[in-house]
Amino acid sequence: MISDIQWNQATLPMSHGGLGIRKVSDIALPAFLSSTHSVLDSDSTILCFLTSEFQISHIDQALDTWRLKYGDVISDEPHVQKSWDSIVSKSVEEKCVVNNHVDIARLLAVQSLSPGLGSMQSHQEMWELFLTICPSEHTLSN
Repeated sequence: MISDIQWNQATLPMSHGGLGIRKVSDIALPAFLSSTHSVLDSDSTILCFLTSEFQISHIDQALDTWRLKYGDVISDEPHVQKSWDSIVSKSVEEKCVVNNHVDIARLLAVQSLSPGLGSMQSHQEMWELFLTICPSEHTLSN
């Protein structure tokens, strides 16, 4: 069975030492915030005849949710999803604090493979390494 720490690591982007199996709950808010910021100016210009204070629905709620989850850290490039997602990924990484040698070895091994993760062979090598380090933990359960 995969532990919560292992699952959290797997859901990180490959650039952060994960497998790139993303959780919708981790990418939905960055996707919404980046898309609203990227169209905010054009929407205001196009729809200015409707109201001088046009605002995209739920943007305030989304920003409130963001602040509750990640504090006052706001993206430097609010129109770029990757910049929001990077903040989420760092938060998930911080939750992957490990206390045993197996988890530490797995985290270091996967992170050392990160530069070459573009190829399918590297992905296969990463899984083989994971299964070697954690042979009894290769099944998912609810």
